[in-house]
Amino acid sequence: MNFPQGVEGGQEFMSRRLTSRFTPDPAPENVEELPGYLANSLSQVSTMINSPTRNFAPLNNAPPKPTDGDVAFANGEGWDPGYGAGLYVYAGGKWASLISRDTP
Repeated sequence: MNFPQGVEGGQEFMSRRLTSRFTPDPAPENVEELPGYLANSLSQVSTMINSPTRNFAPLNNAPPKPTDGDVAFANGEGWDPGYGAGLYVYAGGKWASLISRDTP
C-alpha cells in the first residue's frame, strides 16, 4: 500500500504502525505551481482524515490540559490512568479506559 509523500511512515507504515502526521513539503517559489502544491497537500490531509483506522502512539505522560472527548493511548508505565497500558477517553474530568475490565 502506498501512502502519499509527506505522510510519516510511507511504505513502512503497515509494518511499523507509526502514527500518521502531515508534514507539508516546502511551498513552491513559482506562483504558477501553487495550485498543484495546494491540491497535493489537501489530498494528503484528506487521506489521513478519511482513513478508516487510527493509530495512537503510546504516551509516557498524560496529555496536558485534556478536554472532554480526547482519546489517548497510555503506555502503562510512565503514564497509567488506572488500568495499565491501553486506550483511554477523557470525560467528566477523568480518564476512562475504553477496554472493558472487571476491576482496576
